[in-house]
Amino acid sequence: MELPFLFLIAIAWIGVWLLSVNWDKKRIERYFAGRGCEVVETTWRPFARWWSGDRNETHYQVWYRDRDGTTWECLCKTSMFTGVFTTEEQVHFRPQPPSGMKQNVLKSPPADLNYEGVHGQSDAAKTPAELRLDNESLRAEIRRLRGE
Repeated sequence: MELPFLFLIAIAWIGVWLLSVNWDKKRIERYFAGRGCEVVETTWRPFARWWSGDRNETHYQVWYRDRDGTTWECLCKTSMFTGVFTTEEQVHFRPQPPSGMKQNVLKSPPADLNYEGVHGQSDAAKTPAELRLDNESLRAEIRRLRGE
């Protein structure tokens, strides 16, 4: 009598696990649809690397396509109570522009662009007082352009 009971418990556990995987995949699809993307494939990854070891979250490898047609791969973790988190996003395929259309790819910044900020030094090297001064001068320029 004990063996059939254990068998029924195992079948019930597998059924609940399959339902949770289905719910997880639907949750991932809704997450990416909210970002304007389409999920291409979702694969369960029971031994995926992750930054936290929460035992109640399930890990998936997800391939999705964004609005531009670029295919991405990422790792996702999800559970019913925490939502969807992604990491390690990588581009796998970027579509080529239609024939005859020039692809605008900037290999290096143009020489005439000034990345040194308003007062001639990089923003990382500035003191808070210098950054406040930059902000004030930029706000004044915005007011001038708006005609205020």
